[in-house]
Parts: sequence; C-alpha cells; structure tokens
Amino acid sequence: MGIIDDLKRLERIGDELSKTVSKLRNATVSIANEIIAITKDLPVGTVLPRGYTIEERCGKSEFTGKRVCYRYLIGTTTIPELGEEHREIVNGATVQDFFVENDKHGDFIPLVPRKTCLKFAEDIASGFLSELSELLEGKVRETEALFHPYLG
Repeated sequence: MGIIDDLKRLERIGDELSKTVSKLRNATVSIANEIIAITKDLPVGTVLPRGYTIEERCGKSEFTGKRVCYRYLIGTTTIPELGEEHREIVNGATVQDFFVENDKHGDFIPLVPRKTCLKFAEDIASGFLSELSELLEGKVRETEALFHPYLG
C-alpha cells in the first residue's frame, strides 16, 4: 500500500469512528435523560448505584432568556494515582459544547466524552439498571411505610 491508500484508509476509519462515537453518545445521553426523568422525585444530591449522582443547576436560558433548571446525571470516576475524583455530566451535550448562564456564574456543558460513554455502557451492561430499580423500589417501600397509617 502506498501513502495515498493509507491516508484514504485512515480517513475512512476516522469517519467510521466518528459515526460510531456519535451513536454511542446519543444512546448514552438518551438513557441518562430517561434515568433523570424516572428519578425526578428524588432530591438533588441523591447518590445512585455505582457513584452516579443527581445534580441540578438553574439559570437563564441563552435561547429564551427565561429561568430554567437542568437536572444532570453525574458520573464519578476515582483516579487512585491522584487520590481524587473526576466528575462528568453523563447527559451532557451530544453535538457540540454549550453554555448555560446560571444564578451564580455559568455552566459549560461539554460534549460527553467517549470514555464516559464507554463507562456508562459498561455499567448498564453489568447491571446498573437493575441496581437502580432496586434502589427505587426501596424508596417506594420506605415512602409507603411512612404514609401507611394515613392511607387507610
């Protein structure tokens, strides 16, 4: 193979990778948004299985100028060598980064990194949704037990 053929091959593989990562990112954000919708009644700061948390940021929409609140599914990865945690927005941007003004400053919402998508897919494949279901079922039982005397 010559250099031209190698460059064409590299370009083709790069295009295929971009399309695959785009599909993975869209699936990740879609599932994360469903999780956010399902857990809408849980308070901000709730820790979900595998270290995922629910966060919310409110501010002014750059498009409408109206106050909006965004709920995020945050994934946390521990970096043992540094002794710190790295946090990523799992239901972040799918096409390009964007900025949301909020009450204090502003939030930069980055494109969801490939690494975050792969970790989330791995968690889904290894039982995260079952663990989340168990957590939510426990919250239902807990709520029912608190209100059972009043439900008659």
